[in-house]
Amino acid sequence: MTAPSVGKPLPRADGKAKVTGNARYSAEVQVAGVVHGVIVGSHAPKGRIAAIDSSAAEREPGVLAVLTHLNAMKLPGGTEPADQGDRVVQALQDDVIRYSNQPVALVVADTFERATHAANLVKIREQVEPHTVRMEDEIQNGFKQDQKRPYGTIPADQVTGDPDAARKASHAVVEETYETPPETHNPMEPHATVAVWSGPDRLTLYDATQGIFGVRKKLAKAFGIPPENVRVLTKFVGGGFGCKGSAWSHVVLAALAAKQLGRPLKVVLSRTQMFAMVGGR
Repeated sequence: MTAPSVGKPLPRADGKAKVTGNARYSAEVQVAGVVHGVIVGSHAPKGRIAAIDSSAAEREPGVLAVLTHLNAMKLPGGTEPADQGDRVVQALQDDVIRYSNQPVALVVADTFERATHAANLVKIREQVEPHTVRMEDEIQNGFKQDQKRPYGTIPADQVTGDPDAARKASHAVVEETYETPPETHNPMEPHATVAVWSGPDRLTLYDATQGIFGVRKKLAKAFGIPPENVRVLTKFVGGGFGCKGSAWSHVVLAALAAKQLGRPLKVVLSRTQMFAMVGGR
């Protein structure tokens, strides 16, 4: 019988590499010929893009392209979820603004600094539409769960009692509304993706993710290629707390821009963008 391991310290496989600075995260992956993409986000919480002026950004040294819904390639598989556990992404496919800080342009340059500077020069004119920022105002239009498969693709048995009868039979009923503040994951390592195409239908992604298979499925659907043609590599993750379990818009944008420009491309979200572009609770 082997000695019990409960209550005894165990070596952490990635611990030494992380504390000594030898761990290489997705943003630090070096690929020959890589260019850098910086996302420009919307301001309006809901509306449409009325006009985009990217002329000043395009004149800056080192700028290779400013991608918007006007010139970005159309995704063969669209932006809809790849399965019930996936989500819709915004990848410059239309002029609709669905939330504040939604990606509405991607500036690509030969260095990160030049791309960041040029991104600040892009001017977006937005047509703001009526909206609300209170969840209770739109609760009736919220997501309706598939009762036969409430947990995605896994069938489940559910038994529901009679809450009204239970209330009537109770000695006392307390009615109250409780609210909790929103939570932003925002781990120490921001989201980052490096996209490298090998030919028209083979993609390698170095992505800061906790769900490599979900990312592979998402990219395969979006670009209409077999899942086995998408390779997702993640050596280290610097925190996630849930936000790195999905393929967000920047992941698809990195692959889209890399394919359209024919260059390996890196997208790293800023700390500010981490508050809006990768969800929350």
